[in-house]
Amino acid sequence: MDPEGASFFYAFDEHGRVYRTRDPEGGQWDFFDNRKGIGHNEYGYTTAEGNQCKTVRRVLENGDVRKGMTYKNGSTLVDTLRTDRLQQTTSYGGITTVTDKVLDLKTLKEIPSLVTLTQPSGLTSVTALNKTYGQNGADTTRYSLTADVNGNISTTEVDARAGTVIRTSAEGRRYSEVFNPDTLLTQAISVAGLLDATFEYDQPGRLVGQSVGEHTAGPKAHTLQP
Repeated sequence: MDPEGASFFYAFDEHGRVYRTRDPEGGQWDFFDNRKGIGHNEYGYTTAEGNQCKTVRRVLENGDVRKGMTYKNGSTLVDTLRTDRLQQTTSYGGITTVTDKVLDLKTLKEIPSLVTLTQPSGLTSVTALNKTYGQNGADTTRYSLTADVNGNISTTEVDARAGTVIRTSAEGRRYSEVFNPDTLLTQAISVAGLLDATFEYDQPGRLVGQSVGEHTAGPKAHTLQP
């Protein structure tokens, strides 16, 4: 039951996994996860109206993982992740996106390095991404991201310790943000050609006031429901 008195129903199986939910308006969602064989399962949900959203996951002979997702409107998305997890191909609505990845030198997690998007007409857009850390890789709290989209280059400079983000578009437009390094809440935003904005928060981190140029809104009071 939520603070307004509305009741929500949840049913769980013997493994503690939810298999049915209902809301006060009569909406119902039945969840399923069926194993069809080794490396082959189907999961998703069915609504009270009989609409279904289903994902079919298969591990292919070469080790790649392919997911086919069918949405309620009947459209289908096919996503294939290569066995080394360094390339992902997604096809939806006639558009194919191939994302080549590399391992981040510090986190050793996969990050995009090249994104190739092909339209049904054959028109292709290529985005090259590059991430470098401060002090020749020694300082992971400062890093820069460079995006090259068909020759148009934009940059993002992040200093997590100082709480600053500076983005420069391919056209040279500059966006800067100041945030609290402890809470990650945005304190101020500055965009070239627009009025600066500042933000105030209460102790739980809720927005209570903001200023744009000389105009101020707030403070806004928040009360907790019993």
